[in-house]
Amino acid sequence: MDRRLSLAESKRRNTTVDRPGSPSTPAKPDVSAASHLTASVVRQSKLLKAMDGTASAVKDTNIDSSTVYLEDIEIGVRGSGSFIPWSDAPHMGLATFSEWPSQCKNIIMKQVKKHIEFRAFKHIMNPSRITPSTLSSKAIPGSNFVLIAGGTRDTVVQFATLIFTTEKSQLHSLREVLNENRRAIVGVPHIVEWERMQAALCMAFCIPSAAVSMKAGCILFCTAKTLNTNFSLPSSPAKSTSFLKKAAAPVVDTRASPFKVAKHAVTGTGELPVLDGRGVEFNLEDNLIELEQMLPSFKGEIPEGSCVWVGYTCQKYENKTRKMMGLNFNLMWAVVLGTP
Repeated sequence: MDRRLSLAESKRRNTTVDRPGSPSTPAKPDVSAASHLTASVVRQSKLLKAMDGTASAVKDTNIDSSTVYLEDIEIGVRGSGSFIPWSDAPHMGLATFSEWPSQCKNIIMKQVKKHIEFRAFKHIMNPSRITPSTLSSKAIPGSNFVLIAGGTRDTVVQFATLIFTTEKSQLHSLREVLNENRRAIVGVPHIVEWERMQAALCMAFCIPSAAVSMKAGCILFCTAKTLNTNFSLPSSPAKSTSFLKKAAAPVVDTRASPFKVAKHAVTGTGELPVLDGRGVEFNLEDNLIELEQMLPSFKGEIPEGSCVWVGYTCQKYENKTRKMMGLNFNLMWAVVLGTP
């Protein structure tokens, strides 16, 4: 046995060709795409892993009867599930777990690991760890569709993703989106988690790709659009609305915490929890639904370069401008785990 191993090792040495990054050749350090940004904190960060053209490019894939859909997202997902940005700016890179301590001195890595490995608890799920077939889409006002838990009629799923903020938040100062002021935060997910996230959400909606509010890989999470409920009532007695009976809508306490209750969306300048979880350890089960009572509110805007766990619902709509389906990420809450 020892002789065979020795011969195999000898053969490997004779046939090995030096490659960049191999043990015999000094590895070239990653060049962070963040060096192209103007924001100082992001520019100096070593946390972002550079994306080359092949990693960030969207590949065309034909969907036909021979397409195989894998049930277990940890085994794999179909490569056609892609988010299409509105801008052609180069991808700035994705967050890497090992560099968080150098980026945020007050971060607890044990807690960060919990959030990355989080799967689901009640109505809150990690899109990078779900099995898409366990979700269903439901029509909602505005000709949109929202993802709900499979086997239920109205349990709206709130997704949770850990991001590296690439600019100062606008949770209080507000951001104008489609002529409406909204609460917003922008950032990039972790590498590998990002690939799973986009593939899983596209698979859940049964679409190969989707237009999203994203530039250079940075995703916009913001409160939803306020629907205009004004409409003209019919004047004809034959069309009297008093004759029509409306379907019963599920009763949801709008004052209840989104950590406890499955809510559809927070609109416009509506209030949402922004919590300070720096230096605190908590579990993502029974502590999760009580999080708003456990953690203090984060004061002020969240600085760029922060580690934030964002909660959001995902809606599908028809993007008529780009002539394809689009996805919105409607912000529901944010928990700050570390700041630079």
